[in-house]
Amino acid sequence: MPLSPTSPLWAKTGPDGAWLTLERHMLDTLAVSRIIWRQFTPPHVHDLLAGLERPYLFLAAAHDVGKCSPAFQGLPSGPTPLPGLAAPAHHSLVSRFAFDRMGLPEDYGRVVGAHHGFAPDWGALDDMLDGLAPTQDGGPEWQARREELIRMCADKAGVDLGNLPPLGGTPNLVLLQGLVAVADWIASDLPLSTTGEPEESSDSRAARWWTERGLPEPWRPDPDPTFEESFGFAPRPFQTAALDMAHRMDGPDVMFLEAPMGEGKTEAAMLAAQTLAARVGMGGVYYALPTGATADAMLPRMRRWLGGEPVRVCHAGAVQPEDLPGWLHRSNVGLLTPCCVGTIDQLLAVGARARQAAMRHVAVAGKVVVLDEIHACDAYMGAYLDQMMEWLGAYRVPVVACSATLTDDLRRRLYRAWHRGAGDGRETPSMAPAPTRVSTTGMAVEPAPTGRSAVIRVGHAPRGEVVVACRALFDAGHRRLCVVRDTVDRAVADHERLKAAFPDMPVLLDHGRFARPDRDAHDRAVVDAFGCGGVDRGICVATQVVEQSLDLDFDAMISDAAPMDLMLQRAGRIHRHDRGDRPRGLLLVDAPHEARVVYGDWPVDQALRLLPAELRLPTDIATLTQEAWTADKSAECVEWLEKCGEERRKACVGRCLEPTADFDDWLGERRDKPAVRDIDGGIGLILVEGEWRGDIDLPKSRLKGIDVESLPVDSMRPWMRVLDLASVPEAYSHGLGWRGIRKE
Repeated sequence: MPLSPTSPLWAKTGPDGAWLTLERHMLDTLAVSRIIWRQFTPPHVHDLLAGLERPYLFLAAAHDVGKCSPAFQGLPSGPTPLPGLAAPAHHSLVSRFAFDRMGLPEDYGRVVGAHHGFAPDWGALDDMLDGLAPTQDGGPEWQARREELIRMCADKAGVDLGNLPPLGGTPNLVLLQGLVAVADWIASDLPLSTTGEPEESSDSRAARWWTERGLPEPWRPDPDPTFEESFGFAPRPFQTAALDMAHRMDGPDVMFLEAPMGEGKTEAAMLAAQTLAARVGMGGVYYALPTGATADAMLPRMRRWLGGEPVRVCHAGAVQPEDLPGWLHRSNVGLLTPCCVGTIDQLLAVGARARQAAMRHVAVAGKVVVLDEIHACDAYMGAYLDQMMEWLGAYRVPVVACSATLTDDLRRRLYRAWHRGAGDGRETPSMAPAPTRVSTTGMAVEPAPTGRSAVIRVGHAPRGEVVVACRALFDAGHRRLCVVRDTVDRAVADHERLKAAFPDMPVLLDHGRFARPDRDAHDRAVVDAFGCGGVDRGICVATQVVEQSLDLDFDAMISDAAPMDLMLQRAGRIHRHDRGDRPRGLLLVDAPHEARVVYGDWPVDQALRLLPAELRLPTDIATLTQEAWTADKSAECVEWLEKCGEERRKACVGRCLEPTADFDDWLGERRDKPAVRDIDGGIGLILVEGEWRGDIDLPKSRLKGIDVESLPVDSMRPWMRVLDLASVPEAYSHGLGWRGIRKE
């Protein structure tokens, strides 16, 4: 039977003959979009899209009008497949064509045409506009039916098609596209019917879905938080200055919190973010950290601060809190959770060109953003960081940036990018190094640091003699030692040597290659042993994981060389707490070839050249950081700068365009997985001892109960490789793959 626009049109199909008519899907999406706007979208986003509630409802309802076409109705997956239809045009393209042909404002067609997150096929669109593709759009008869559906959506949404308001610039179009996509995804999750027309009304279906999923409403923070009520202690001068500045700021802006390790930047950032969120009307917070491990460690502190608010952990492999609604566990919508803690990668992707990037923009536009340990971004990531900050500025998102080792160049770059996006072109002046500083537009204060100060002797570590060096340190009266290596291989090798040499004391290993549950356990064990309190005598062997967010206290440290800011972060773990009389802190620095491979020649050489014989913390931190990262005319520096430029140029291939770009150009080339770090991808590993026999148990993984013999071990797109090992080396027995594999 030939296809006809007057026949019942389908939009969704499912198993057992269940389906949904196009008209009902439009009404479902309209009902969902009302809830999204009124219950899920924070006031700040309403302000950005002022006067556009009804246009949004209309766009959400009409976004799939392109399914009214022979190209879609004849798909093999539908009830009326059309034989011989080659390369059917995507229904989003037909939606744009329908809006354009009807003479509606161009930006409205752009939004519905982009609801799947990629740019249109311009050649196919031109063919339809020129009447050259009747098997795709169906010609005048199908267009008349599409216009009838568009008028129905306009009537239900309460808009006048002859007087549609302008939607604004590209940032507004991106937000509207993202909001339409969210409404479409939720509406597509509603139950289907064997008749195509469920008896329950669309409003009732949408409300029931929302209630059953238990999605949280936007965060409504207390506008006048105190440190005593939030954390149970009186604030330090630095923390008081941060909270005071948040109250004095004229509106959204970038605030910089610069202070040494242990001064309380985390709590200061949290309450500054809370104050700004309440003042600006933000409905959530994203607390960004350098790694998944540091994000996991921050989760308990976030939950204590936020009270009963559910918190989403945003990074690959994260284990979600039990009280987080299940729908928000999904990776593609998790960032929509009002309160999140995660890696900075999730934010850097705001500056990337990726499919459905607009949904990420919607999620971030309503949150205040905290960038902790912001100095950890390298040159490649910095290209995405600049673009991300420009978009945050376009959305007037308040940003709190924290670091103990922030350079003047990075501070000015972040400020300039945010204000370029905001459209005011403001610059911030250079600032001399200071131990502590809180600054934003037109304001800067430098409260005196009140944390513990230390004078640490700096010397050279004997090459390849880690056991001898540790014995000498114990003999000199040091009792808690840390050995920091720049690679996992060096850390594992030293751990095995030291564990054999010191069998009567704890010798712990921590690095980033452990599976997530084991990594958490190792972090906890290290903090319990070497934090405030802990063991009297022992050794921690670790990689760069000890630099960030772990409250550790050692008497002495043997460390591979690294750039100055990282060396200072490591040194901040020496004499961090008052533990009574002990020898003066000591930092012994080794300079293996691996350090230069990891970090480059010039940054390592700068650190080795500038580290003083006596390091005074926190007094020396800002000055040494600034001096070490000030470019010179040496051949090594020129080579380093050229390498950084190459990394930024490499990153720019995957960046999205700036907020002032044309919306169609912003969509650009479709990219599904933006690489915001310059690292090679990996594959998961399951280590199996002996023979497997059918099913294996993989708790907390999507593979529970799978028959391992059916896994595609050597497929072209391996997502997992199964290794059958007769025995697993002890250092790696819990270091790779998933825990809980059943051993026969």
